[in-house]
Parts: sequence; C-alpha cells; structure tokens
Amino acid sequence: MTPRGALSNSQSKDYAQKYAQEKLQELGYDKTEWSSLKTLWNNESKWNHKAQNPTSSAYGIPQILNMPPGTPIEKQIDLGMKYIQKRYKTPSLALEHQTKKGWY
Repeated sequence: MTPRGALSNSQSKDYAQKYAQEKLQELGYDKTEWSSLKTLWNNESKWNHKAQNPTSSAYGIPQILNMPPGTPIEKQIDLGMKYIQKRYKTPSLALEHQTKKGWY
C-alpha cells in the first residue's frame, strides 16, 4: 500500500487515513475507534505527515516525540498506534485523555 511518487497534501492525508483505518482493522478495533483516532490525530496534526511542533520535538501525524523528520507515513501511524495501545489501550481512551488534559 506504499504510495508511488510524491503526493499532494490532500493525497497524503487521504492515504494516511486509509492506512490508519486498515491498521485499526488489523489490530481488531471496531469502527467507533476510527472516529476517535480520526479526531485525535486531526487535533494533533490535521493528518499532516510533516507537522512539527514548534515547542517540542513532536513530529508527524501522531506527534511523537523525537520522531525524525521524513519518517514514512506508514511508520508514523504504526508507531502512533503502538503508543496508543501501550499507554491508553484504545484511540477512544487516548482521545478522552486529550480532551481532558490537552495532550495524549
């Protein structure tokens, strides 16, 4: 599912969201978790795979600390999902935390 060639911003966003949906299914999450993940990462980066936080080392779609610039979309999403699973168990619980605290 790796994209071929350069993608526009909207194509990158569409590709990232499609990849994330497939990843959620692979991990056994139901459709309600997609809605939470979509909102969570829209709040973090607006699904911009090149998003850089100006006040920390957070980068990419999931805004992971110390992620190297240029990390492929798939790896960003894989790492973001791994973080969510380890820390919160589900995207909906991560979103709940973000809503309460302003970060996840």
